[in-house]
Amino acid sequence: ETYRREWQWMPHETHVWVPATIVPDPNTQKCMMHTMDGEQIAIAELKKNMKPPKSLSAIDGQVRAFYVPEDKRIATFRYCGSQNKWDEAAPLRHIIYETLQGHYNNLGDMEDMSEAPCNHQLRRRYMADEIYTWMGSILVAINPYKLLPIYSSE
Repeated sequence: ETYRREWQWMPHETHVWVPATIVPDPNTQKCMMHTMDGEQIAIAELKKNMKPPKSLSAIDGQVRAFYVPEDKRIATFRYCGSQNKWDEAAPLRHIIYETLQGHYNNLGDMEDMSEAPCNHQLRRRYMADEIYTWMGSILVAINPYKLLPIYSSE
């Protein structure tokens, strides 16, 4: 099946990775990405060996999802600035529900410790002002850019 309605980790311009589904748009025959936060984003087309469109700004190493019409599939590509081209990256990853919904004080306890779920968990903790967490034996601290009532005057 070309289009899957299951939740997958999709690259996102602002949040790096987000939980989303891929939905075909019956009016345009193109694909839309529907994020868990309710955002709807059109998925651009990238033909094989095509240079990125001038309107598509990208920074080196950035990952984006594209529709590949020759293969009738959605794939992720990483931008290579030195060669001014998009190279195919890792395949889309299906979401493990527990990793998505769980609350982890230690990210090492997650079943899936790849970049997308770790980023998602850190973002959730940041939004809840929980700026400290562990990844195995390593303490991870996120700068909240504001004062939090977690420290005393002592």
